[in-house]
Amino acid sequence: RQGVPYHALNDLQIIDPDTMQPVPADGETMGEAMFQGNIVMKGYLKNP
Repeated sequence: RQGVPYHALNDLQIIDPDTMQPVPADGETMGEAMFQGNIVMKGYLKNP
């Protein structure tokens, strides 16, 4: 569902991976989800 926040996220944006700029929230434009928060990790222990 578009526009529903998750409690543990600080930031969630849909970004154009080529320009690294946010895409319009029109329900049609494709982009890459970028998360920031305390539930996001870079890798697994001893398996980055």
